[in-house]
Amino acid sequence: PTASEVLVCSPHTTAEEVSLLWRRALGDKSCRVYCVVNADQLDYSVNAQAMKDLRNFERDAGNKFRLVIVCSQQNEDRAWMISALDQYRVVPTPCLQQELRRYLFDRFTTLPLQQPARRPDGSVWQPAAEGDEKKSCVRLVTSERPGVGKSLFVQRVEEKLNKLPGNESILLRSDSVSTSVRVSVPVQGRSVDVTAVLDIPLEYSPDPNKPL
Repeated sequence: PTASEVLVCSPHTTAEEVSLLWRRALGDKSCRVYCVVNADQLDYSVNAQAMKDLRNFERDAGNKFRLVIVCSQQNEDRAWMISALDQYRVVPTPCLQQELRRYLFDRFTTLPLQQPARRPDGSVWQPAAEGDEKKSCVRLVTSERPGVGKSLFVQRVEEKLNKLPGNESILLRSDSVSTSVRVSVPVQGRSVDVTAVLDIPLEYSPDPNKPL
């Protein structure tokens, strides 16, 4: 999914942001699935206004749209939006962890390059997945205890990315500011604002017109 198809909610999410997603979902003609995540974190007034807007949009657009609302099971009794849409509740399909792993791996793995890719100016570049041993553009490194080499693994990946052909030109943005292949986001405390964490990497994004 693209950023325009998913809204990750927080206590600070406004009714206008939710209604904007409603409009995209009800006006979409390509059968894409739109999703509201963490609906249980929305303020009551935001919930009420968002549901009012959804009912109004639904009358105008009909029922031909795809919309998924996700919330915490522990907090669903406090999610007014979930109660209002209870008639559409769907029991999640059981999914084995191994099946989910295989599905995500297929989605995140890039096809091997038959020949060096070239940008319009003729320079050679390689996707960041070339720096991964299994050509995956996403790699999650976890452990149940500290000091087992997670930071060292990340450092090794960073070194590989810095050696990819054409990396310097890709990291040089149109405003002449060079970005980094590695962005560290410290997460502390028991409560994390997901939206704030997701916004941080955007500050280091390279030029969107350059292939990665």
